[in-house]
Amino acid sequence: RNTEDLVDILNDLLQTAACRIRSPQLVAPMDDDDNPKMEHFKRHILNQVYRILCIHLGTPPTTFDWSYRQSRNNNNNKIHRLTHQTPQAFLNKYVTLPYQHYVTLIQDP
Repeated sequence: RNTEDLVDILNDLLQTAACRIRSPQLVAPMDDDDNPKMEHFKRHILNQVYRILCIHLGTPPTTFDWSYRQSRNNNNNKIHRLTHQTPQAFLNKYVTLPYQHYVTLIQDP
């Protein structure tokens, strides 16, 4: 599918949000994450992003099944099947990438 519309919508939303975050009305009197106005605004934007993604891509599954083939030296091609996995449980058990250390930057000319 062509995701150009989705990318444009998300870019517009996030660029507008970045401008509002930098505005003095939103960050005053504190310029950190303890600011209740800032936290409320961030939560609002994240909810909008989630809603847009659900509209374009569908609601994420609550559970899923996963199967994979484990081959060692091409001798044993054992197939493993994981059933009724929640995304959070799968993440905690199988994903070892330190994704918390990555950031995404957007271009805002």
